[in-house]
Amino acid sequence: MSPFKANSGRDPHMEFKLRRKGKFEKVNKFAERMQAIQKEAKAALEKAQGDIKRQADRYRGKAEEY
Repeated sequence: MSPFKANSGRDPHMEFKLRRKGKFEKVNKFAERMQAIQKEAKAALEKAQGDIKRQADRYRGKAEEY
């Protein structure tokens, strides 16, 4: 459980999806920039997860059968 959920009772909303294009160009650019940052962060986390798995699998032995 995240600290945010423990305090508020819900998960944080982490997406920047515009429902419609507004008349304020800076808002649209901000939302597009945040979407790009989130996409890059997600790709980096997935790469790190794969790297960690490969490293762990390299030294992991077979499980004993009981």
